[in-house]
Amino acid sequence: MGVLRSNKSQLLFSTDSYVVSIASSRDGNGVISGHLDSSVNLYWLDKQQHSRIFVHHSVPYALGWGEHIAAAGNDAKVKLLYLGFVL
Repeated sequence: MGVLRSNKSQLLFSTDSYVVSIASSRDGNGVISGHLDSSVNLYWLDKQQHSRIFVHHSVPYALGWGEHIAAAGNDAKVKLLYLGFVL
């Protein structure tokens, strides 16, 4: 994360797998990241909470977060996840 006031970066969370895709929530309080080990992680900026929300069939090179979370990879499969709460 980039801190504009100090012009420095800040580490949000750490994993053992490289990030290949990233998307933010509509309100800007959440970030999802797709990783090389096929996992999709969710990080809430305001609560500073991190969790793995699901594992995709392949590496999730494309992520989108609107009303649902969508992840797609090079296996021609798209996975949709309804989070069950209002953003």
